[in-house]
Amino acid sequence: MRAGLLVVLLAGLAVAGPDLSPTAFIAPRFYVRAGWHIPAIRVANLGSEPAENFLVVCRIDSFNRPVYQCTTRVAGPLLPGRDSAFRFPRRTLYHWWSDYDIRFRTVLAADSVPGNDSARTAVQVTEWMMFEDRVECGPGGATVDGSIGYYEYQQMPPTDISDLLGRGGVVPAEAGSCLLYTCHDYSYTYFGFDFRNVLTRADGDQVRVWMDEDFDGRFGSAADSTEGFHTAFVRGGVDSVTYWLYPGRQCPGCLSASSTRDGNLQLEMRVPFGERPGDYDVEPDWDSAGIGLQAELTGLGSLAWWPQRIPSGRMNDPAHYGCCEWFPVVGVGQRDSTGRGGRVRSTVVRGVVVLSRELSADSRELELLDASGRKVMGLALGLNDVRHLAPGVYFVRSEQSAVGRQRSAVRKVVVAR
Repeated sequence: MRAGLLVVLLAGLAVAGPDLSPTAFIAPRFYVRAGWHIPAIRVANLGSEPAENFLVVCRIDSFNRPVYQCTTRVAGPLLPGRDSAFRFPRRTLYHWWSDYDIRFRTVLAADSVPGNDSARTAVQVTEWMMFEDRVECGPGGATVDGSIGYYEYQQMPPTDISDLLGRGGVVPAEAGSCLLYTCHDYSYTYFGFDFRNVLTRADGDQVRVWMDEDFDGRFGSAADSTEGFHTAFVRGGVDSVTYWLYPGRQCPGCLSASSTRDGNLQLEMRVPFGERPGDYDVEPDWDSAGIGLQAELTGLGSLAWWPQRIPSGRMNDPAHYGCCEWFPVVGVGQRDSTGRGGRVRSTVVRGVVVLSRELSADSRELELLDASGRKVMGLALGLNDVRHLAPGVYFVRSEQSAVGRQRSAVRKVVVAR
């Protein structure tokens, strides 16, 4: 059975006695963003008698490991031919757990058809792209040559950005038909689009990457914003990249290349960090931005649309974007080596602060401070739960050891809901 497809077989006539059955998934839906979700299911009484004193159970597994289970006790009655929605306490679906198996079942001692008492679906968290604690390019760096090398993007597994729901066209794309590879160094962000089922390169092939740099769900004015989208395309057999404010000009510092030398079409693109229109005005060390991606190939239509929650025709609306995160090469709080003034930028987090191994290794103490400088909690390597904190501005401070290059380092963090 396809993930997310619930099949319920209904008898032509109501059976004798009560017959409870989950009939429709309400939430979470098949593709969701990371964060809080309230599991919900619709249950119907398909029998001929009222159902009373029954249970509705929700269980969520991730990689075959149970991560959530909750039971609702219902006094009833649920009358024959009627249904009701049941909601459970909210649960966080994290971006580093990309797939969840969600099961609902009813428990009624007098149920006349026990075989239809359960329903199961798969949910994928698709809004977060970069989930490793280090996503710098491989030791030799990334080369934009139209061939996605393993060692170029070795720190980051690919993300399936296929247009599974047909958002950008008419026909949904196959799962795995477009994979995205990403990495960065201190000068550029690199994207590698791998079209696994496309064997030729053609004029008109293009990919677009939208970026909401300050992750506020809207674009700034054209006069002062470097936000917007880049388009990498093939025209006259030549690869080019343009920025939306200057559609007829090659984007300064940008580069793209496409080829089929590895057996299928691959397209690579790079965008520089900086403050010019067309640059990504973010920090390579710990920053976040909203992102949307689309790819259209000549004669094939839309093969990539990410995240899937963006409605058709709304790719230019950053309110629907997913999250792109730049994780540190050397650790939180290290000074920016790009020569851009060492500005203090903020990282937007929702529920969890992630600290890198490099930072923890050179630090005696890691702590989170509020805006007044008061310590609110200690921090540790890896994941730190901050769901109990009020939304606002905080600072990660690391007291470094004697062998560290700095006595202390501070990084601004915005805790959001």
